[in-house]
Amino acid sequence: MKDGTDTTIRFRTAGRSPGFGTAVLTAIGLIGLVAAQGGYFPTSWGWGSIGFLWVLAIWLVASARTDASLADVVYLAFLTLLVAWIGLSVIWSTNPASTVLELERGLMILAGVATFVALARRDAVPQLTLGILSAITIVSTYSLATRLFPDRLGTYDPIAVYRLSEPIGYWNGLGAFAVMGIALALGIVAREGASSPARCVAGAALVLLPVTLYFTFSRASWISLAAGLTVVFSVSTARLRLAATGALLLPGPAIAIVLASHSYALTHLRATLPEAVHDGRRVAIEIVAIAAATSIGSLLLARYAPRVSISPPATKVIGGGVLLGVAAAGAAALVHVGGPADLARRGYDSFVAPTKQEGTNLNSRLFSLNSNGRVDLWRYALRNARHHPLLGTGAGTFER
Repeated sequence: MKDGTDTTIRFRTAGRSPGFGTAVLTAIGLIGLVAAQGGYFPTSWGWGSIGFLWVLAIWLVASARTDASLADVVYLAFLTLLVAWIGLSVIWSTNPASTVLELERGLMILAGVATFVALARRDAVPQLTLGILSAITIVSTYSLATRLFPDRLGTYDPIAVYRLSEPIGYWNGLGAFAVMGIALALGIVAREGASSPARCVAGAALVLLPVTLYFTFSRASWISLAAGLTVVFSVSTARLRLAATGALLLPGPAIAIVLASHSYALTHLRATLPEAVHDGRRVAIEIVAIAAATSIGSLLLARYAPRVSISPPATKVIGGGVLLGVAAAGAAALVHVGGPADLARRGYDSFVAPTKQEGTNLNSRLFSLNSNGRVDLWRYALRNARHHPLLGTGAGTFER
């Protein structure tokens, strides 16, 4: 108990909140795990679990105090049951070795969630959010640098080819990672009372993360971004401020993506290394300048936005106008493509069509609806479920 009390005193003496240490540990753990190919392969599961359990053990010895709610405990209990079920499936697994590996992965996730639930404090949510966003931005910036400086950090993946995926190793995974950061960054910039350093980090992230997302050429990640922002706006109690902040800062990431998409050497498969180096350095300078401007813009918003007062009736009118504008834009888009029925038919035909070789322009991939063979995987999964409807074939066996 003394050690825990002394640690708290040291944090406060240094002018930091009690959540600063947890935020730093969260950021370090997140960066370390993501750097190991996103924690996807078994080589990272053992040391990942040890790291989380080591921190949890220190917490148990030092204080064992937490402000976890009943909802946190219930969530942790269900996750524990899921991991137990994974372990139990070894009994009927068609490949027990794969199921044991899946159990090891599940134990690492359980250890990480338990550590976070135990140590994270409610009054430290702003610090934790900033720590997680900082980790996501650092990883994504490194990934982006492998594209912009291919002569120094460039890597070649025979599967990803020219799509950004490092260090996670999978373009959809990296894209989803960046999407999480974009949602957090928007929330920090729009939050009343956010510190200036936090706003600066979030403002820069709102440019760096969308550009990273763009270079993954991941269609699923853009859909995830739309879904995530929809959820954010749905649960937010300050939708108007969130929408206004996003609209005012949108030009930064939009311009950065347009500049990146117009670089031939960075978006075409047959570009030479000297061309990629030249375009990469130019785009890097442009992105840094835009990120700096967006950070400054986020500070200016924090300073001058409180001076703008909008009455509740006006808020409802503006909100209704935004919804009508979005609905009108959606209707115009449907009319442009020939109506919802024609759009659905063409989308289905494109989705189930055989996989075909894509062209050299990676920009075209973002607007393709082809499933790239996933329909066959889903068909096999349904057949497997029919043959083993109750217990399945064991965790981790689908790939084999």
